[in-house]
This record gives sequence, structure tokens and C-alpha cells, in this order.
Amino acid sequence: NDSYGMKCRFYTAEILLNKKDYAGADKLFAEVEKNSFDKVLAEHGSYRRAEVFYLANQFDEAAQRFVSYRKKYPNGIYADSALYFNGESLKRLNKIDNAILCYEVLVQQFSKSTFKFSALAELVLLYKEKQEYEAALKTANQLMKENRQQALLSDMDSHIRDLEALTLDVNQRISELESKYQKAGEVKTVTG
Repeated sequence: NDSYGMKCRFYTAEILLNKKDYAGADKLFAEVEKNSFDKVLAEHGSYRRAEVFYLANQFDEAAQRFVSYRKKYPNGIYADSALYFNGESLKRLNKIDNAILCYEVLVQQFSKSTFKFSALAELVLLYKEKQEYEAALKTANQLMKENRQQALLSDMDSHIRDLEALTLDVNQRISELESKYQKAGEVKTVTG
């Protein structure tokens, strides 16, 4: 029950994870997470516990574990990764608003993260799904501006064209309805 023993537990948990023994891996990662001998290893154990459930497609538990990791280690080694995979877990649970929040926080707090591009790409799709076309278009344009090559490879230019058309349609419909509303007497009449 020392630093060496904790490292052995960590590597044994990795082996169990490779064998898809998720329960066994989680148990050992939990022991590593609670150890007081090696704080860095404890942080790794905490993150890996969340990953175990993500890999096992148990997204509700994974989301909770990623939140737990982020509370313990808000500026930890895996803080950006935890935000991204928390968003991914929530998206798979169809908790779109919560997923969007995770991706937005990642983009704002970790501007140099390797997950930033993927988070922005997910935001484009989720905003579009929620029919928030202007937010989706703004995010897609940001992607093109910041990383044009990768954005073109992910077909972002076609998303931008679609979003521009959708934004134009929505704005045109709003304008038409506003005109009808004014002609009907606004709030002064029953028809308005």
C-alpha cells in the first residue's frame, strides 16, 4: 500500500481496460484515485474512471465522472479533455443544451486545446439541430477563420452555405411576420 503499489494498480487497471473488464478496471482506478502517495497518479486515476464508462458506452455514468474529475481538478492535465468527453456523453444522452454548454466552456477556457476544433464542429451541428442558425453560422465561420484547412476537410464550407440559406430564410420569415403583425394593428387589435 505504497506509491509502487499504486502504480501497479494503475497499470493493472489499464490491462483490465484493454481486456474490456470495465468493472475491474474501475475498481483499481478508484483505489489509485484515492491514494495520497502520488497526486499526479491520483488525477490520472480519476480521469481514467470517467473514460472507462465512456468506453463502455455508459454515458450517464461517464458524464457524472467527467463532472467529478472537473470539480476536483478544474485546471488539471485533462480538464479540456474532460469537458469535451463530458459534452460527447451528454450529446449521446440527447441532453443537447448541456452538451453545448460543455463545448462552449471548453472553447472559452481552453483556446489552445487540441479539442477546440472538434468542440466548435460539434457546436455547429448542435446549434443547427436546435435551429439556432445564426449561432451555427457564426461558429462555422470562426472554424474557417481559425483553421481553414481542417475546416475544408470536414466539409465546413457546405455547412456554411446551408446555414447562410437557412439564416436568410428565417430572417425573411421574421420580416414577413413582423409586417403582418404591424398591418394587423400590433397589440392594439385582436388580430395583431
